[in-house]
Amino acid sequence: LTGSARASAASLLAHLHYIAGEGAYAAVALDTALDADPEWSLAVLLSRALHSGAHPAMLWATVGYSYELAASLGVDLPQPTMARVG
Repeated sequence: LTGSARASAASLLAHLHYIAGEGAYAAVALDTALDADPEWSLAVLLSRALHSGAHPAMLWATVGYSYELAASLGVDLPQPTMARVG
């Protein structure tokens, strides 16, 4: 993948690592996303949160919003399987 597709995939991977409490892996994925597209909004937001020291548990609210958004678009997502952090 290249460009925005790479940034999107890497941002989603970063989010998964971040909420799992794996900040180092999240940072690598975010670097990849921002290298692919420096203005990719999810990557920018996650990077700012990570570098500001936001606790991973704060991101769990975005999971619920993501499911609501997907449902409103007619997309059926599988239920999350990771345990909550902290």
